Amino acid sequence: ERADIPHGKLELIEYESSTVGTTRKANVYTPPGYSKDKKYPVLYLLHGIGGDETEWVRFASPNHLFDNLIADGKTVPMIVV
Repeated sequence: ERADIPHGKLELIEYESSTVGTTRKANVYTPPGYSKDKKYPVLYLLHGIGGDETEWVRFASPNHLFDNLIADGKTVPMIVV
């Protein structure tokens, strides 16, 4: 985590899945300065077999990773699910 750059938000959400008929969970990263009025590209990160919605948060810091990439101009602001 770098203190000298803007930070996005990482949030655990729950949603109803009609496909599996149950409540599911997902982590969602929104970039610094996120606005609901703007369109963003979306990247869906999938965990490996045996993993769950906590996989990326436990073994990496996706919010810090994307904050740094955006701040360094190596990627555009995006939503990551």
